Amino acid sequence: MGTRLLRPWIDGASAWTRTAYIRDDHSTADRSRFLATVADLAASVDALHRKGYRHGDLQPGHFLIGEDEAVTIVDYDVAVRIDAGSAPYSGGLVHYVAPEIAAGMIAGNTAIPVTAASEVYALGAMVFHLYTGRVPHWYGADPREDAFTSTGLPEKCRAIVDGRRRTLLDCDAPDFPELDVFLSACMSPHAADRPTLAAVEAIRPHRP
Repeated sequence: MGTRLLRPWIDGASAWTRTAYIRDDHSTADRSRFLATVADLAASVDALHRKGYRHGDLQPGHFLIGEDEAVTIVDYDVAVRIDAGSAPYSGGLVHYVAPEIAAGMIAGNTAIPVTAASEVYALGAMVFHLYTGRVPHWYGADPREDAFTSTGLPEKCRAIVDGRRRTLLDCDAPDFPELDVFLSACMSPHAADRPTLAAVEAIRPHRP
């Protein structure tokens, strides 16, 4: 039998559901609330890393947010221990994988390391999706078109490696300077240029 993780019942909804307000009406949505949620998501991943694990499959459905805004990460099927050698990648939703992981998948590498930087990229890609309602990379002929259902996994990975990343404008989402800076940093094509999770948490708005 495999390892089992027992934890208390979590009364919450997915990050996708909890952030629906920002997608439903960008013009009146509380941007400060959204940035605070982004900081909370980053803090939860940082806490997991400090406990010695990397999740390996960060996506909106794997974060539960309670009525009190507390964030809990769930679904550890492909999580890896940081001290377990190279902590190889075991699979996840491709829309959020970092370019270095996508390149390893194309090459057929069976020991792709899950790093703090790759998780920062995944967090940024996920937040882009939460804000715009669109996956962060375009897989077809035009960044304004969705072609992920008709595009195979190798082609999706190639789009990520080639840096075919959508902009907020491509998704008809309003300009959001603070978020744009965050996304550009977290989704840098170069792992060494991405911020730490602690630095990412600084996106949290300061209360007056």
